[in-house]
Formats: sequence, C-alpha cells, structure tokens
Amino acid sequence: MDAELPISKRKRYLQLFIISAICLLCSSSGAKANSSSSPTQDANAIASAPHQEVHEIPNPKNPKSPVSDFVIPAEIKKITNAKELEIYLSDGRDITRMAAVRRLSEIEGPNSIDSLVSIYKKEHPIVGPFELSPIVKLEVIRSLGRIGTEHAKNALLAMLKELWEKGPTLIEKYKDKHYFYFDCDFRDCTPLLLQTLYKWNGDKNVSKLAEKIATSEDVEKYYRSPLSIGQRAWEICIKNEMTKKNITSDREVSIYLVNYIQSLPPLGNEPMGFGPIKSTAAKAILETQSEATLKSIVNEFEEEFKNEPLGPKEAPLTKRHEKLRDRISLLRAMLKNKTEKRTEK
Repeated sequence: MDAELPISKRKRYLQLFIISAICLLCSSSGAKANSSSSPTQDANAIASAPHQEVHEIPNPKNPKSPVSDFVIPAEIKKITNAKELEIYLSDGRDITRMAAVRRLSEIEGPNSIDSLVSIYKKEHPIVGPFELSPIVKLEVIRSLGRIGTEHAKNALLAMLKELWEKGPTLIEKYKDKHYFYFDCDFRDCTPLLLQTLYKWNGDKNVSKLAEKIATSEDVEKYYRSPLSIGQRAWEICIKNEMTKKNITSDREVSIYLVNYIQSLPPLGNEPMGFGPIKSTAAKAILETQSEATLKSIVNEFEEEFKNEPLGPKEAPLTKRHEKLRDRISLLRAMLKNKTEKRTEK
C-alpha cells in the first residue's frame, strides 16, 4: 500500500490544481471572447465623443446612483450665483456637469429653462454599449419637470418630438432598430421625457404626440420592454382617457384600471400587438394608487366572491367567480410589490 502524503503536501497539490484549473478557464473564456465580433464590441469603438466622460446608467436602487439620492458636492452647492456655475457646466466630467445643472435649476428656477435647453443641446450624443447613459441630459429633463411651468412643458415636448422624429442612431454594422439601445440618448431620454410629461397628460399636444408614439409600428416591434418608450407612451394615453371620463379618485382609477387590464387579450394570444404593452402601462399606473385603496378594493372583491351564487355541482365556480379571483390575485400581487419596495427603502 502506498504511503499517504503528508497533510501539508496534499494541501499544496490541491492549491496548485485549483490555480491550474482557474488559469485554464480564464484562457478558454478569453479565446472565446476574442474569436468573434459582437454588437457591444463594435459599439465600444465609437462609445463616447472626444473629451467626454460617460457613466453607467443611473440605478434607483443603487445609493451611489446619480438618479436616487444624488448629493450635490459642497463646492457646487454653496454657489448662489448662476454665473459662478459656468466653470462646472463646462467641466470634462459629466457627473460634475450634472451636479451643476441641478444647482442651476435650484438657483434660477423658471428663469433657468432656456439655459437648461441650451445645455441639453450642447451635450455630445452618446452612442455606445448598453451600460452608458447621458446623465447630464437626463438631469436637464428632470430639472425641467421639477420646474413644471408651461414653458418647461413646451421645452420637454420639443425635445421629445425631435428625438422621436429623428429616431435612433444605428451602428453601421447593425442597421436594425432592434439595436436601438446603442443610441443611449434615444434609449434613455425618450422614455424619461414621456414619464416627465405624464403629469400634463390632459394637454392636447402632449396627448397627441404620446398617442402617435404609442400606436406606432416601431413601438409594436421594437420598444416593448417594461419602462421603455412603449410603456411610458401608453401610460399617458390611458391616463388621458381617464381624465376625459372624469375618473379622478383613487378608487375610481383603481377599478377602471383593473377592468381595463382584464379587457385586454390574454398574454400569448396577441404575440406582437399592443395588448401586453397596454397591460404593463396600466399596471404601472395602478401601482401608484394608495395601499389603503387597493386593500379596500380587494376586500370588496373578496366579499363579492363569497356572496356570488355557485354554479352546478360539476362546475361550481362561475365566470364571475373566475373574474373576481383574477382581480383579487392582481391586486394582491400589486400590494405585495408595494410592501417589498417599502421594505427595500
């Protein structure tokens, strides 16, 4: 029988084996990565304009994200004269320019609108990999939304119209709108503009442009994902319909949206239609209603379910029972999501 190796040697051989395995995996994955070109690699080659630093897409769940609890640096926050912000507005770092934009809107308020529009137009377009985002332009849009005047609304509307009419800038090798996400300005600014204009859903020009976008072939084919252009455009359209029908209270809005969602074709029955996008948009609006309202409606539906007469013994649950059950499930899922989000904070 062979003598066993000392424990120290066995450990050393095990370490060498693990290191060799890791090296083999790394070299294999490296070879695969370099073997063929991909849309992301091609996009990296034209990622950013000269002298412009770009940052990752702001993530609301990330405390370091510029879109969540971004804190203006003290040296910019202490400025009270818009003239003194000029050096920061022309800084090579986009995070600094973003902070300066926010401070400008705080100092000047409605008087900053023309300056904000000018800053938006001067920013270099960003065409590149998915993780990049035009955070300065996004801050301009958010600042105009916070200002909230008629002039601010018109500025936002003009930005949206220009972006939509121009469409995404496509990479030469991938001339297909399925790759629209490489145009970071179009991908990020368009849905944010729609989201910001949502509060003006009753405005004729806003609702008209939103409807044009929502019902477009491009939305049906390409811009379908949650929180993207299609959803945000349909949110305005659905809200505008409720406004026209004078549906305003939380309870009325919630009941209308539940009925609206149930009236749409079931998922899978309409693979490319607008139904799934409308459903996502309606659910997004429904989720903004108060928990108290949603709980109250769930209780109403549960009581109605109990009191609804049963069908024959072989099929005791009627179509009304099934409809009520689906409504209850929808609202319970909504309440669960709201609770989870509150817990995350």
